[in-house]
Parts: sequence; C-alpha cells; structure tokens
Amino acid sequence: MAGDVNTGMEKGEMKRLLAKSKKEPVNCAFGQGDDNTMALLLLDKVKAGKGVEKELTKQFPDAKNTRFGTAVVDVDVDPKKVIFTVNKPVSSMARKLVKTLKGTGFSKVTISLDDGTPLEDFDEEAAPPPAPGQADATPAATPAQAQAPESAASTPAPAAKPEPTAAAAPAAGPDFAVLTKAYADLVKRIAQADPAQQDGLKRQAMQAGLLLKKQDPAAAAALDKLDEAIDAAPAPAANGNGAAPAGPSPTAIATYTKARVAWLATRQKVETDIGKLQTSFSSAFKDHAMAADLETAFQTRVESVLVNLDHELAQKLDAAVKATDPAQHAQMVGEARDVMRRYQDFVASDPTLTELDANPFVPLAIQKTLTATLSVLAKSLA
Repeated sequence: MAGDVNTGMEKGEMKRLLAKSKKEPVNCAFGQGDDNTMALLLLDKVKAGKGVEKELTKQFPDAKNTRFGTAVVDVDVDPKKVIFTVNKPVSSMARKLVKTLKGTGFSKVTISLDDGTPLEDFDEEAAPPPAPGQADATPAATPAQAQAPESAASTPAPAAKPEPTAAAAPAAGPDFAVLTKAYADLVKRIAQADPAQQDGLKRQAMQAGLLLKKQDPAAAAALDKLDEAIDAAPAPAANGNGAAPAGPSPTAIATYTKARVAWLATRQKVETDIGKLQTSFSSAFKDHAMAADLETAFQTRVESVLVNLDHELAQKLDAAVKATDPAQHAQMVGEARDVMRRYQDFVASDPTLTELDANPFVPLAIQKTLTATLSVLAKSLA
C-alpha cells in the first residue's frame, strides 16, 4: 500500500499502531522526505525494524537519513509522548516527527539509541520559537529609544555606576560538567536500587539526560528529583547478616540469560518470516480490486500471533536474573514458567500458525520452530 507522500503513512493507521504501542513497542523507520519540515514515518507490528526501513526506502527512494528501531508510548512517562529508540544517532528529527504526528493525539517526541543514550526531544506544547522576522524587528529601536543611552550618559546619576556592575554579574548558570558527572553517579546508583523500581528510575534518568544533553538549565532540577527518587526507592532486601542476599547462582543466571536470548531470537525469526510472507502476499494481490482489504485482514490475523507470543517471557527471565531477594527470584521464575506454558498452549491450538505454515507463497515452519524452542526452554526452567 502506497504511503502518504508527506508523512509516510496515513494518519489513521499511524494513530492505531501508536495506540497499540502502549502495550508493546511497534517497529518503525523514519527519514527525511521532500518536505524539510516533516519526517517520513512508517510503523509496523509485523516487520522487523530493518524491514520497515527497507519498505520506507522502497516507497520513497529519495528519503535521506533513514533510521529504524521501535516506537512506544509509555503512559507512565507521558501519554502524549512517543519514544523512538533507533539504531544509530540522528539529529534535527524530533521536531519534524512531531509535525508528522500532528492529528494523531501525540505531540511530543523523544529519540534515543538502543543503549539508552538520549539524542533529542521536542514538545509541541512548549513555547514556540520567535516567528520569522521577529528577531530582526527587535533591534530596530525607535528614534527616542536610540537616543536614550546618550541622554543617560549626559546626565549621570550617583546610582548609575553600580547598575552595570550588577547587570554584568547575573547569577551563574549551572556547571554542566559537574552535572554530567552527577548524572553518571546517579545512573550507577540506579543499578543498585531495588530491581522493581529500576524501570521507572531509568525512564526518569532518560528525561534528565535529554535536558543535560541540550544544556538546559532545567537539567539541574531534574537531577535533583532523580536523586530524591533514588533515595526514596527501597534498597534490595538484606539477609540476616545485614548484607544483600546473594541472589541466583551463576549457573542459574547463565541458564535464564541463555533462555531469554533464545526466546528473543526465536520471536525475531518468527517476525522476520511473517514479514517475508507479508511482502509476497502484498505483491501477489497488489493489482486486486480488494488489495487494501486483503492486506488489512492479513495484518489483523498475524498481529494476533505476535500479541500472544509477546516479550513477557523475556521480561520475566530478566527480572529473575536481576532479583537479589530469594523470594522475588522464585516468584519471577514461577511466573516465567506460567508464561511459557501459555505460549505452548497457544502454539498447539492456534489455527493461524497452521495456515501460515501452509501458505502457497513462502515456505515456513513457524509452528515447528516455536514448539522446538519452547520444549527446550521448558526443560531448562524445570
């Protein structure tokens, strides 16, 4: 389906997918199109980020500075903000993405790298910059204003001398070198906080980091709030000797980490395979009178697969690895097993998986791949 020449895709579809991102990130790609004030944006629940970027450049061969990654609306941070996590640095895109999103209900954008490094953000609701020409008009003083300094100079007053001194020594702004060091120390302290609190603290740190990167004076207050939040977060539970519990053994950590990586890799393969099928399906029916309806129906069916086979297992395993409290660790492992059993039941009973493997366009073995991976993971977590 052809994308919108200015925004990359229709606003209605954009809004629908961003609404879904409140529960689970959607894959995305963006770049610069012919309109220098806006960004091209494609979102997709099925195709991997790299595949979405390929589709963007296919639809818009002249697109420049393309990036791919994920988009998510974290309602705990700001329900109007879209957080883009991309594969490599980019600049001067947050403002353009906000303009692209106009009409979807999302008016703020934050962009960061995969490792959490903040790049830039833009808030449409913030005070706009001066209008073109306004800066030029400001220096143009009236004749009376132009003569005011001479009058003041020709009639010196006793109190006139101290005023320039006071004006020339305003309150010093924040020392951003010091703030940067403080930010690094706070990030280290987050890693030592209760694992249950770390996600919220990391999001708060990302917002502070963006202000710091822009050398915004508000960064100082943001770091103070982060410091307070870290202090208020409960520390990891201690054992009877007053020391933090040892947590899972190195063997257990290795097992859960390996299981997490295996599930993420399998899920990525499923996404990639479905993306290949979607490309072939769209190509086969591109000239059909109901091509758009057929593609929508296809996307709805395959989205149900990815929604049911989500990232929850990886999240539970990650929490199990990080848990230092034995009871919390055991709880996370138990919840991971429950999630895995849910996956196994879905794979064994869902007719869509059978139909995907039986498609006439691309040879697939999704059901077999999922069954094999989940069987191995079940044994490792027994």
